[in-house]
Amino acid sequence: MYSDARQRRAARRRRTLAWTVTLLFHLALLAALTEPGHELLAQFLPEKMQLWLGIAPESMPIP
Repeated sequence: MYSDARQRRAARRRRTLAWTVTLLFHLALLAALTEPGHELLAQFLPEKMQLWLGIAPESMPIP
């Protein structure tokens, strides 16, 4: 009986983590695809990640 409750709690924890990661991914994607969100996202990302995403101020636009 104890193991059943422990397994249910572990499953609930995994589902919660999965939903949290999914929500954060979609929020970051939305921020990256919209202009105001793009600027807001650039404030919180490290410079190397901004360069990789092509949103750093010194990065050249792709023709």
